[in-house]
Amino acid sequence: MKKLLLAMLLAMVATLAQAGINLDLQDADIHVVLKLISEVIRLNFVVSDDVKGKVSMTLRDVPW
Repeated sequence: MKKLLLAMLLAMVATLAQAGINLDLQDADIHVVLKLISEVIRLNFVVSDDVKGKVSMTLRDVPW
């Protein structure tokens, strides 16, 4: 499920990255969100397994 969500988000980001990004995440796993951001901006994040939680956010026309 996490891999499917990540693949869908990456496809959406690739499509929208040139004009800006719109994201509407509700209760997304923090590791999935950080991995998405990491791959888009091409920086590595080191995140402990102790980091847990869900993220809800809305981004509208945010340039990458």
